[in-house]
Amino acid sequence: MKKDLSIVTKEEFLAYHRVKEAGVIPLYEFQNIKQATGLNPIVLMTIMDNYNELSRKFIEGDEWI
Repeated sequence: MKKDLSIVTKEEFLAYHRVKEAGVIPLYEFQNIKQATGLNPIVLMTIMDNYNELSRKFIEGDEWI
């Protein structure tokens, strides 16, 4: 289910991205990822469901600069 991606800020995406790249917490452990990132559940689910699209926006796109 696609959600409104505009609710995700660059900082929120990068918080999730850092946890994901560290590889310490399995990505299916929602509560642990929520605690590690400090993100609210709606934003976290939006990032998890739309990671590739948000990655293109914040890492590969102009907003990364």
